[in-house]
Amino acid sequence: FIHEDVERMKAVLKVAHAKSAEEVMEALNVNPKTGLTQEEAAKRLAAIGKNELPRTPPPTMWAQILEQFEDNLVRILLAAAVVSFFIALTDKDSVDWTSYVEPIVILLILIANATIGVWQELKSEKALDALLTLQANKTQVLCDSKLESINASEIVPGDICVIRGGDRVPADIRLIIAMELKVNQSALTGEADTVSKDPRMIVTIDNPMNQDKHNMLLSSCLLYTSPSPRDLSTNRMPSSALKKK
Repeated sequence: FIHEDVERMKAVLKVAHAKSAEEVMEALNVNPKTGLTQEEAAKRLAAIGKNELPRTPPPTMWAQILEQFEDNLVRILLAAAVVSFFIALTDKDSVDWTSYVEPIVILLILIANATIGVWQELKSEKALDALLTLQANKTQVLCDSKLESINASEIVPGDICVIRGGDRVPADIRLIIAMELKVNQSALTGEADTVSKDPRMIVTIDNPMNQDKHNMLLSSCLLYTSPSPRDLSTNRMPSSALKKK
């Protein structure tokens, strides 16, 4: 695999909702009756990487606190508090504590702002951890005309995946065939009700939201009704697209 092949696949996957299933499979060079060969799957896995959300070690608490003071407006307020405190300290005409009210108020505002910022970052990390726990661990794919169970992290673009009712969707998927398929995707979109999916649909609107992609299954969502056993094609989206959701 060369860089151009990887970029071509990523470009196809980004617009899979706007193409027919046949067009997507042709672009990814996969036969829906046989799936990828083990050799081809291994090549794609080595070139594109695992089907996982990228994780970096969380910053320390002190690093998160200091990060809140990187904004230029916050720095200006901090400088204003220092200057105001210095003026109050050197003002010989001032003999009571009221001269320090202004710098103290500014510092309290900055501390409150930093506290809220750190709290929001911690909340975002917990949300990401919760999303990771929803990811499927195993899935079945069609490989060399045989159905095999693999780790969901090893799914590659072009894999033909079999998903049944009650399973979690292991990757972003372009449907091939499904009958009366319903999915719970509230974890990603916030929709309270189950959503119907139709592989025959082609989404033509520009920059559609996940809710508009009725021919796609979204990673980590729960499948309620099962399509027939060999009727789903998985076309994994690149990891950057998953961070963005």
